[in-house]
Amino acid sequence: MRAAPGESVDRILAVGDRLDTDIEGAHAAGMPSLLVLTGINRLVDAAAGPAEHRPTFVARDLRALDEDYVAPTADGDAWTCGEARAELTGEGDQLALRLDGGSPIEQARAALACCWTAIDDGRAPRELTEPIRATLTDLEAQLDQQEAA
Repeated sequence: MRAAPGESVDRILAVGDRLDTDIEGAHAAGMPSLLVLTGINRLVDAAAGPAEHRPTFVARDLRALDEDYVAPTADGDAWTCGEARAELTGEGDQLALRLDGGSPIEQARAALACCWTAIDDGRAPRELTEPIRATLTDLEAQLDQQEAA
């Protein structure tokens, strides 16, 4: 996709469900990106991915394009998004992700920000621990249930 004459590429939103093509391509082009969680890549993939696979925005599906976006913010070592809070607890193989409050998509956004920061800071391994993977998989199931409703 090309920007219109005089339009900056950073004003175009790349939307997709694949981290290694849609999101990585947006990074390479200098574009913001939206990962929709209805396709190929899911939360576990996004949480463990390298920086070039990290989307600017995360949404359950394309309906989010017509909604206000609530972004996660740092709160010490934790992250909040709307009413949701995500933080890592434990250590080593028992490092776990704790989620409280908010909607599943708010929890997902806070969880991703929390995981990415911890990976970048060396507090969490890129190969996520089983407790973190289990929490993200449970959250994906909640998002899927919302989609089906």
